[in-house]
Amino acid sequence: QDSNSSMIVESYSIIISIEQRTNFLLKTHENHPTLIEILLVIKRIKSFSIERSIIKFLYGFDILFTKLTYWQETYSSKTLQTTYNNELEILT
Repeated sequence: QDSNSSMIVESYSIIISIEQRTNFLLKTHENHPTLIEILLVIKRIKSFSIERSIIKFLYGFDILFTKLTYWQETYSSKTLQTTYNNELEILT
């Protein structure tokens, strides 16, 4: 249980990084559905208690990874700097 809790605490920084990146992208892609969904998943993950089952966190990260990958494949542009490359690298 303690190792699970520490893993969750350690993952919090990447969640914050993705949240900040998403808010930045929303400035140029206002109300983009995929970005809104990413923020909703993050909000949900952040609402979980550390005492909760690790499965909920893993499932949340899986959904988050899927949304980020979808953005990467569909909307991201290296020239416009709208990628999540760094964040996805950390998650994998």
